[in-house]
Amino acid sequence: MLPFTSDYLSYLLTHPSDSEYAQAELPGGEKIELIGAGALVITPKHFTNHCKAIVLSAGIHGNETAPIEWLNQLLDDLLKGTLRTHHPLLLLFGHPNAMIAAKRELEFNLNRLFCGAWHQGNSLEHQRAAQLAGWMSDFYERFALERLHYDLHTAIRGSVHEKFAVAPYIPQRPHNLSQLAFLQHCDVNCVLFYHQSTQTFSYHSASVHDAQSFTVELGQVKPFGHNDLSRLRALDSAIRRLVTHVRVDWGTVRYQQCHWYQVTEEIIRQDENLEFNFADDLANFTLFEEGELLATQGGGLIRVKDGPKAVVFPNAKVAIGQRAAILVKAMSRSQCQHLVNS
Repeated sequence: MLPFTSDYLSYLLTHPSDSEYAQAELPGGEKIELIGAGALVITPKHFTNHCKAIVLSAGIHGNETAPIEWLNQLLDDLLKGTLRTHHPLLLLFGHPNAMIAAKRELEFNLNRLFCGAWHQGNSLEHQRAAQLAGWMSDFYERFALERLHYDLHTAIRGSVHEKFAVAPYIPQRPHNLSQLAFLQHCDVNCVLFYHQSTQTFSYHSASVHDAQSFTVELGQVKPFGHNDLSRLRALDSAIRRLVTHVRVDWGTVRYQQCHWYQVTEEIIRQDENLEFNFADDLANFTLFEEGELLATQGGGLIRVKDGPKAVVFPNAKVAIGQRAAILVKAMSRSQCQHLVNS
């Protein structure tokens, strides 16, 4: 029997360390298992090889509350039986203790501790990364199906493109056209294609488990209770359509609506003196021309090369050695078409 009947998020925030296993049958006949704090597996009564093993994660950063609230609503509908899934689901509420503290992280950026990086420390975040990765591994091994993972976030600052996705760099694997079309059904027409390996959760699922995965940014950080979840209506509709149908034809990519970018480089914070040459509230995807000064660091100047380029995720306060910003270059329609056909 589950220790809650609805609003799991409220239970989690008052029991962030409750790791006791519990299970129940949902009104739709699915089996739900609470496998740890912030981790739930939902198994349909019957599923076929055409189904998918789907991981939905939110709250890897504790103050990114909109996707956390959305995931809680989705779970509520599964608990009530108003939503039924034909696919095995793993729902992960990433960092409960940071949610309670209303902070992005407590000591370390959890989204830089995957792909085995959790072995490099023993903080709460290192332990949580290992835990989340273990649950994901067990889930994907348990269900020998096509693997999907959507890691849902909100950004620190505003953005020229309110919603955007980051596609992990898996060089030997072509981009999945159906998944890119699915993102458009989620009202995510902007995609950044990464240029190298990382230690993010979505890169972990893609590189370790061969999942089709994305980091999906869904607006700007706000406190619990201050989100307008109607702005996630398209994503909500697409996810519900995904889980309630064995197969969905997402159609073709609408290139005329695409805003796709190739990541070209990262700015790494190498010392305490990194300073950006723009306002703290500069919007993601603000464009800079060739030669424009972006930042100063260690007495050196960082300028745009081979511009114009846009700046995404600038944050001069990250730990030394971590990414302080990425630079991206807009792709033409022909480049977009070549990317998905190569």
